[in-house]
Amino acid sequence: MPDELSKTEIAKRMQDWRNTKVLYERAKARRLVLEMENCELKRKGFLLEEQNDLLKTRIVVLEKENLEMKAQIAELQEWVFKRKKRKKEDDEDSPPSSGSGASNGENRSAASYKRELPKQEEITERKRWLLTEDFCKCGATLQKSFAVFYEEEIPVLQLKKLVREHTVEKGYCKACRKHFSAKAIPGSPVVLGEQVKLYIVFLSILSRLSFSQIRMLLEETWRLSVSDGEIANVLSEMGERWRGEYERLRRELQEGEGIHLDETSWGKYWLWIMDSMKGNTVLYRVANSRGKGVADKLIGSSFAGLRMNDGYAAYKKQSGKGCLCWAHPHRYLRTLKGTPGFTEETKTHCKEAYGEFEGIYASFTAFTKETFSAKRRAVQKKGLMERVKGFTLANGKDPKKLKNIRKQFEERSAEYLRPMDFDGAPLDNNKAERDLRHFVIKRKISFGSKTDKGAKAFETCASVLMTYFRRHPKNLFAALSSLPALQPL
Repeated sequence: MPDELSKTEIAKRMQDWRNTKVLYERAKARRLVLEMENCELKRKGFLLEEQNDLLKTRIVVLEKENLEMKAQIAELQEWVFKRKKRKKEDDEDSPPSSGSGASNGENRSAASYKRELPKQEEITERKRWLLTEDFCKCGATLQKSFAVFYEEEIPVLQLKKLVREHTVEKGYCKACRKHFSAKAIPGSPVVLGEQVKLYIVFLSILSRLSFSQIRMLLEETWRLSVSDGEIANVLSEMGERWRGEYERLRRELQEGEGIHLDETSWGKYWLWIMDSMKGNTVLYRVANSRGKGVADKLIGSSFAGLRMNDGYAAYKKQSGKGCLCWAHPHRYLRTLKGTPGFTEETKTHCKEAYGEFEGIYASFTAFTKETFSAKRRAVQKKGLMERVKGFTLANGKDPKKLKNIRKQFEERSAEYLRPMDFDGAPLDNNKAERDLRHFVIKRKISFGSKTDKGAKAFETCASVLMTYFRRHPKNLFAALSSLPALQPL
């Protein structure tokens, strides 16, 4: 029989057992606490992972937005500062051009730096300058000959305004109670002549002078003093008298074969332009908005010709056959490929897209320069359509601007390629932009129109002056004087 434990040993073992039991319960409770903390940490870990994924997604979105903002800033910088490219820059940066002469790098002739010889009927004075001696200082006889040169001068110091006094006989019939006069008598005893009025309109519209500049020029050159109010009244009067010609020009454009359309801000108004494709007719319209309603009235509901524009939505559903400008996307893509802030990968991708587009544009330009053949054009157009479809395929590397251009070509490819169906149809809207640019410069000087009356007078005078200047560049005033309701006193 084994030895029995002593009471001391038993007491010691019982104490150890009780201690172990207490420690076990504490460990068990601690394990439960740790399990709960572990679960909570796992839950927080999952939440942090989700937040991390959201942050990564947000970072990607912000990076794309950052690139787009940089692209917009670069585009605005080019638009504001208009930096001209150097002649020695890469040829790939130059759009297809059909021009010739010095603008394309060709050497100018020596004659282009000299003034043209005047016609014989233009010579107003002849002078002969003779040598006073027949012999040289050495005693030899001089062999004489003549050299002829022409001097063109303006008699600024001799200019003086003409002042006509009109004595008009009047009559009165007591029976009919009617007044008669040999000539219409103005309400003011002193009036401006018709040529002065034409000159004021010319200075304001074609020379783009402000009222203060017109006043100074007339005073300094002709000693003729006029006020700002008189200048405004002259423009308003000529606008009313030429309104019939303005409406005739509008109908001429609405019945024509093709028009260019564009618009720009004009002070608190908007300045719209409708320009003929092949002729010299141009019409301006000053409106309170840039909305579709203005385009409706400008183009008319019966227009059936080609309608070239830059893709602005107001022109989308107008009458006629819509065409879209290729110069705008070409310019956007050329700017996009060098956008500061883009990664090298994005720049390379944009450069490849630009190269693909420029190849299509160059082919399109070459086709339209060929002698027109409907059958050959149809084949060429089909090939271009396939190339355009290839260009419109989306790519994950596309920045927003490039994506929008691809989408525009995908949705409106028929309008982009419509010039292929017609002989001599333009591929861009540059004509309208050039004719608007003249008044963009004037807007920077005079800040556009201030009142509805001034806006109406401006649109009329601008349309008539610009049209007649293009039609009669060498005898503008004579052509304007032949207009109805504008006969000299």
